[in-house]
Order: sequence, then structure tokens, then C-alpha cells
Amino acid sequence: MVYQLDDGAATRLAADAKDHGNPVLQCVGVKKIGASANQERFRLALSDGVNHVQGMLATQLNELVRSAGVQNGSIVRVTDVIHNAINNGRILIILNMQVLSVQEPPIGNPVPPKVQVGWNALPRADSSAVPAQPS
Repeated sequence: MVYQLDDGAATRLAADAKDHGNPVLQCVGVKKIGASANQERFRLALSDGVNHVQGMLATQLNELVRSAGVQNGSIVRVTDVIHNAINNGRILIILNMQVLSVQEPPIGNPVPPKVQVGWNALPRADSSAVPAQPS
């Protein structure tokens, strides 16, 4: 089956997790990252065919990776995400998604969007700024 990825979805997810519209995306990267004592963590790169965005998979979805349901080439529908602040930045957390197909050939040639989500994406607060006083 040929899947149609949602144009602009990676940029929308990178910019704001609130109004993403449950996009259909292709997984173009899965990486196990530093696990704590009892928890594995996985970073995913998801593509709309033009751009890709990276995010952390919520630990309750780890079985999708362990069972090979999510791998390079998988087509998924992302249904719930949030941005979490971390280390003066923010990271996209994928809370829920549905696997539509386990393995498909690469679609497009995605690059990172101009809007970045990651460990240091948010500007640091200016400690010298003074809040405006009400008049």
C-alpha cells in the first residue's frame, strides 16, 4: 500500500505540539539512548517526506520498538504529543501513535525543519531583563 505523508507535519510538530492534526509520518530513525536503571528510552526521527523532526518516545510505547513495530521505514499516525522543557530547551515527547505499516521504502529526502525542537532549542532567559511594571 502507498501511504501519503502529511505535508508540513514535521514543521508543525517542531513549532507547536498542540495543533498537529494527527499526522501520518514515516520513521526515518530509531535510536536507543542512555537508559536509567530500569527504563529504556528511544529517540525517533519522523519525516513528512520533506522535513523530519526528532522526539522521545514515551516509555509506555517502548514495546512498539522492542516488537519491531516501529523501525526505520515504519509509517505511523501520531495522535498525542507534548513539548517538555529540559536543560534550557525543549523536547518533543510522543505520547501516543498508531503503527500503520511496519516497513516501507523511504519517502522523499527529509531534512530538519527551520524550527528546531531539541535540547537547546529555546532561547535562554535574559537574566538582566526586568519585567514591565503595571501603570
